[in-house]
Amino acid sequence: MVDLLKQYKAAGLEISIKELPDYIPLFLEFISTQGKDNAQGWLQDIAPVIALLAVRLEQRKCNYSALFASLMTLSNTTVDLAELRAQVQLEKRDDSREALDKVWEEEAVAFGGDAINGGCPTGTSKPSEGQRRDHEVPIHFVDTVNAASTSIDKGETI
Repeated sequence: MVDLLKQYKAAGLEISIKELPDYIPLFLEFISTQGKDNAQGWLQDIAPVIALLAVRLEQRKCNYSALFASLMTLSNTTVDLAELRAQVQLEKRDDSREALDKVWEEEAVAFGGDAINGGCPTGTSKPSEGQRRDHEVPIHFVDTVNAASTSIDKGETI
């Protein structure tokens, strides 16, 4: 998506913060400014995605499937729709918000010394109570206003 965003900027297209670069209407607006051959190339790049969306919408009897079929025609790309239809037939349909969130949920990223095994070890790097020195540190308060005037009165340079 970062590369797509760079392509948009190179073409002089600025997008708002609320839109992702792969938002289909935005993408179509972008390729409409790229000339016929370039636009067709962009559509060919995403033809498998367009075809899958067309088949899924077709299965749900949604009229928007015609738009994606038109994009496939404009791309001049051949995709095996029968194979995609068979794949979509096997998919379990669940339109609940929880199911949609689960499909798009990203894996948690762990940083640190032992990121491979789930993060930092719990107690191995922790100092023991006998090693702690924070209880022994005395607190010294310094009155900076009076200290500065006292030093000046003594003729010292600051």
